[in-house]
Amino acid sequence: MSDLTSQIKKIALDNGSDLVGIAPVSRFEGAPEGHHPQDVLASTKSVISLARRFTMGMINSLDPGKQRLSYKHHMYHHLNGQNSLTAYQLAVYLENNGFESFVVQPTTPYDAQRFMGVISHRHAAVLAGLGVFGNNNLVLTPEFGPRNRFATVLTAAELQPDPLIKDEICQYCNQCREACPVSAWDPQSGIFYKPQCAHYQWWERSNQECNKPCGLCIKYCPVGIDKTQNYVGAPKEVF
Repeated sequence: MSDLTSQIKKIALDNGSDLVGIAPVSRFEGAPEGHHPQDVLASTKSVISLARRFTMGMINSLDPGKQRLSYKHHMYHHLNGQNSLTAYQLAVYLENNGFESFVVQPTTPYDAQRFMGVISHRHAAVLAGLGVFGNNNLVLTPEFGPRNRFATVLTAAELQPDPLIKDEICQYCNQCREACPVSAWDPQSGIFYKPQCAHYQWWERSNQECNKPCGLCIKYCPVGIDKTQNYVGAPKEVF
């Protein structure tokens, strides 16, 4: 399947993805009931994770009183739409080659009571070798730190998996937690309280959308800043 794997990655990168990784479904052992890839698509053998980076200008302009609606539009709606389109193109290509595939839409559908999506895009990204979890509860990639938006494709194709990242990426500087306007992390246990974060971001249960995303934990994370800035204008790697 190496040729098919290479073609999948090329399609993803040629269509605007900045990162693409692949995980075998065996890595998802222990996923919550109902949220394992094979709970969604029984024939799943591989999980493809796609990522697009944020623009530094949008991140640098973030402020509790400014630019939150622009951030929502460009870094959520726009990137989610672009990721979804690329994921769909991959799914169609795979099915044209005889492999059943399923696109996991970014963000929605979303269980607003349990704060869980169909499949965890963050866990899929980590298991596909794109990054690791940081102290801010976000996926940190070596290239862009937490400044990524992900999408996921489930497929019956047995693709060549990428190795997991085992290096420590998070600097545990606590800048993300100190910047949080609602102290969503418990200072003793380190537990992250999703409701506090969501309520501050004006979560609307009627339409399952975040009307004013915050992003300060992303802005103040130092991981990947230099690489992200240097990445602008750099040619993309083609597999």
